Amino acid sequence: MQELNAHEDESEYHADTLPLKKTENQKFNGSTANIRRFSPVIVIIAVILVLFICITLAVVIAKYTDSNCSNCEKENPPHIVLVLSDDQGWNDIGWHNPDVLTPNLIRLGKQGVILENSYVQPVCTPSRAAILTGKYPFRTGLQWLVVENHQPKFLPTNITILPELLKERGYTTHIVGKWHLGHCSEDVIPTKRGFDSFLGILKGGGDYYSMSFGGNYDFWKNEDIYFPPEGSYSTDLFTDRAVEIIENNDGKTSPLFLQISYTTPHFPLQVPKTFKDMYPNVTDANRQTYLGMVSSLDYGIGKVVNALERNDYMDNTVFIFLADNGGDLDFGSSNLPLRGDKGDLWEGGTKSVGLVYSPKYLGQSGCIHYGMIHAVDWFSTILDIAKYQQVESDHLDSVSQWEHLKECSGSARSEFVYNIDDDIAMSAALRVDNYKIIVGDPRVYNFNASTFVSSPIDPSNTEVRLFNLYDDPSETRNIASENPIKVKTMLRKLDEYRKDSVTAANPDYLPKNITHPNGVLRLDWC
Repeated sequence: MQELNAHEDESEYHADTLPLKKTENQKFNGSTANIRRFSPVIVIIAVILVLFICITLAVVIAKYTDSNCSNCEKENPPHIVLVLSDDQGWNDIGWHNPDVLTPNLIRLGKQGVILENSYVQPVCTPSRAAILTGKYPFRTGLQWLVVENHQPKFLPTNITILPELLKERGYTTHIVGKWHLGHCSEDVIPTKRGFDSFLGILKGGGDYYSMSFGGNYDFWKNEDIYFPPEGSYSTDLFTDRAVEIIENNDGKTSPLFLQISYTTPHFPLQVPKTFKDMYPNVTDANRQTYLGMVSSLDYGIGKVVNALERNDYMDNTVFIFLADNGGDLDFGSSNLPLRGDKGDLWEGGTKSVGLVYSPKYLGQSGCIHYGMIHAVDWFSTILDIAKYQQVESDHLDSVSQWEHLKECSGSARSEFVYNIDDDIAMSAALRVDNYKIIVGDPRVYNFNASTFVSSPIDPSNTEVRLFNLYDDPSETRNIASENPIKVKTMLRKLDEYRKDSVTAANPDYLPKNITHPNGVLRLDWC
């Protein structure tokens, strides 16, 4: 592991005293002679003392400035690009599965840090909330599934989120793509939550061409409905908007936070034929289209990276790529060799593909990082990257992983909570070191694709499962009965976390009249 250390030269100063020459007419005074003999030494000592005092004062002033100046730094903070894919499976990336064509992501991974122990929430809304708040969803009321189409549910507005803090640091903040943190009021949409601009969808998904979902047209530019040119593919629109933001921002004077939340490869399975044809040997139609969507995502990311390089951003940029949850097995994805599906507490629902790329700041390239990272950690990690002086906060679950990512070694945490839902699903899961405990049904919920309504699978299930993920990463052998003390200890830890949980938000569904007469989603019904 290569370390870059700054070295300072140390110089030694030698003072040679010239002997006083005696003459016949010269009378010596003992004290005067001594003073003359040692005066150069005294001067040198005085100079050294003055230098010492000056250096000490400079250090004290610098420390005082760091702790009291509002995030002052002489060097411009890095640009930060956060890219999220939607429902991308563990086995749906080129470095896990060479049959998946993702050359741009592979290049970034080979020159950056690949995340092999990165976790998110089992579904979209809580993962996005965790990243932007630094809090586990059971502390924000978002532990039960997602913001449904006709549900007045949203990320609480009394919580300060990541882009609001980055703006204090001087960042311009933009989001492109999927929001999925509330759409029932203008007060809960991105431009009211710290983002300078927004282009995309407010709900959880949508037709990639018609921009409708669940009977509502849902495509926005800031607070206004937006109708792109007919035939536009939404993934391309998101990419083009991201490139436009990069090209129009002054990268030398204005630090940029750009969140690109692609909807792909989330259902419905739709992709231009060019990408689908990249997989002629895949016989399953869903799988073929899904893989084409993953490759279209990769193509878009390549265009964004090219824009960063072309516009001289990349020499001071940190690029982060994550999936928001595990792959949806009903729509062509694969989480092998992990067990489980999107929405599950199994590893297949909660382990995310990901990477970090930064030519300037990462000490390693082509490195695989096995340190434990959870979605909540990106909050503090990104603030750390931005050189924002974070203040201790009650119930902030996030820890910065920046130093560990730079060195591609270790982690700032040894445990995390997958979820706690004591209100609806009646399930919970916790990891401590290599051990994982699941209480209740790991499958969590059923989704009805025709009604867009979800329900818990088995809230009466109280089974306790324990796994050693180091020995059994696919969770095939429940060792709870063999380790009663470990089970008791981990259940006690879950109870400690429960003390600060809040009730899961699950407001009643409203009638499907939340649209204007022309079918456009309204923002005034909660």
